[in-house]
Amino acid sequence: TMAPAGMSVASKAPLEASFGHASTDTKPDAGKTLEERDNGLETEELSEAALRKLGVPSDDIVDAFKVCSDSAQNDEWWQQRMSNAKRNKKLLPARIRAGKSSKGVQRIQSWWSPLLIASFLIQGKHMPPTKAVRILNESFPDFSVDSHLLMP
Repeated sequence: TMAPAGMSVASKAPLEASFGHASTDTKPDAGKTLEERDNGLETEELSEAALRKLGVPSDDIVDAFKVCSDSAQNDEWWQQRMSNAKRNKKLLPARIRAGKSSKGVQRIQSWWSPLLIASFLIQGKHMPPTKAVRILNESFPDFSVDSHLLMP
């Protein structure tokens, strides 16, 4: 399977899944999320610099992609979905690394792909395509794309 420049074949399956295309990849990693595979490394082992090449912390996603105009409602909307990502099969491919809740220690945020979050919002009709693409390009320029790639 040929992947676009800058994207490994291994990372292509979640992108296709987010657009509703079935993957024909028969490799052992087929169907796994970015979180479950990252060039054979556990994402917990990756440095923040390495994680930044794959995605951003959950707070950055919540702050940029405002689904609700009220800040508290927006936080709750994202909390409900991100904390239950395994149950939300359409959002799970966008998660790069699961977070860990704080138990008296520093909270470890989950990490997410802004591109796949934008796709999730568009496909689920949670946000107009033009708004999602604008936010992606303005807030996450390292992950920006031509708008036609995310339009349904």
